Amino acid sequence: MAYLLSFVLLLGFASFAEATVVISEVLADPPSDLAGDANQDGVRDTYEDEFIELYNAGSAPVDISGWRLGDSSPSSDSFFQFPANTLMEPGSYAVLFGGGNPTGFTVPVFTDDVRIGNGLTGKGEDIHLIDDTGDTVAVISHDDWPSKQSLVRNPPDGGLLVPHKTVSTIKALFSPGHTHIIPKPDYPLFISEVLADPPSGLAGDANRDGQRDVYEDDFIELYNAGSNPISLAGWRLGDSTAPKNSFQFPADAVIEPGSYIVLFGGGNPSGFTVPVYTDDGKIGNGLTSKGEDVRLIDNNGHEIDVVSHDDWPKDQSIIRTPPDGGPFVPHKTASPTQAPFSPGHTPETRPILTYPLVISEVLADPPSDANRDGQYDPHEDEFIELYNASSVPISLAGWRLGDAGSLSNYFRFPAKAVIAPRSYVVLFGGGKPLGFTIPVYTDDGTIGDGLTDSGEAIHLIDDHGHEIAFLSHPTWPDDQSL
Repeated sequence: MAYLLSFVLLLGFASFAEATVVISEVLADPPSDLAGDANQDGVRDTYEDEFIELYNAGSAPVDISGWRLGDSSPSSDSFFQFPANTLMEPGSYAVLFGGGNPTGFTVPVFTDDVRIGNGLTGKGEDIHLIDDTGDTVAVISHDDWPSKQSLVRNPPDGGLLVPHKTVSTIKALFSPGHTHIIPKPDYPLFISEVLADPPSGLAGDANRDGQRDVYEDDFIELYNAGSNPISLAGWRLGDSTAPKNSFQFPADAVIEPGSYIVLFGGGNPSGFTVPVYTDDGKIGNGLTSKGEDVRLIDNNGHEIDVVSHDDWPKDQSIIRTPPDGGPFVPHKTASPTQAPFSPGHTPETRPILTYPLVISEVLADPPSDANRDGQYDPHEDEFIELYNASSVPISLAGWRLGDAGSLSNYFRFPAKAVIAPRSYVVLFGGGKPLGFTIPVYTDDGTIGDGLTDSGEAIHLIDDHGHEIAFLSHPTWPDDQSL
């Protein structure tokens, strides 16, 4: 397509300060879908995402209060008028969108009444900037706007107007509020782990919200190998589908040096010590076990890291080892404990410790009020007792205790839980235990899914997922403990 030379008229009756303000970019044909969401409000609209950008090429601020900007005739009533106290700093921009709710901009942005003038047309027209006295400051006349991209001035202080992609270092379609020539920074950030196939059952509850979901428990982990915090504001992370499906980090997102952040598909992540985020129920259009590309894109459109994998490992994540640039391997091959994933930390490297703890008593068929709260309940009066046979106290913080049902039903000991040397702790199904001289805890009304007379397995799991004690019995005794 031939692009006719566009021009700007800086008329003699405009002041010197006014003459430094130029029309630097125009988007009249927003690309399809969310790729055309120029105002960054989450919705692509033919008219609302159109924009006109102004640039102050001078060395002094310019007050554009009362100035008008729009298409067609300069006398048109449809021109947008800038409000009072609108100041353009030297070397900076202001942007007028057709409408919507622009977000994430660091320069002044304005919105017209759903469209600019009578709506910019792909066939071209005149754009006029008029000062508060009615004098014309700048005009762009163009016969045919470029398709699905903006027309941008290169450089912005008076150069020719050209299709945006021809001068963008990253082939961006538009750049409202900033220059299109942005060198790609060298960030020490890595996609360090990806889980695309959560294991079955509660073993796949990667986000620790108590339930396993094929999409919500998918995750992508990032690692900052540098020595400084890095802002992720406006960055995007997702799979190889359209940009509209990529997660966008909020304005306050920061990844600390030598640390991680994790993006889950959804759910209500709990128990993490690093920042975690959730997408809208799935990452992109849902990570697939057949493999795809996962991309980290900065707020200027640069691809900072990409993981391309043809076939994700089954029932486990793929992890970079070491996290600062090493090769990707299936998680279990890097985890001494054979863990299937490790969002927010490195694979557990400590050996499985041998604790002198035993499951010392189990009551699955209460004959009476075992928890001493004044009432009998067949589930609340069930209990599991632990005994510490050693001469030192042992922290139970984060440990889990329950029957052989799903992990979501296991009781989790609180942060201050400790079992004293040669002493006990007791977990009741519920109620309000009274009169005990040792620590007692209550589950949510039942232990696990409820201990059954026909027997089952009882597991004590430490905070790293190691099984510390195990008791399996085919049939619990009637009306008494084992």
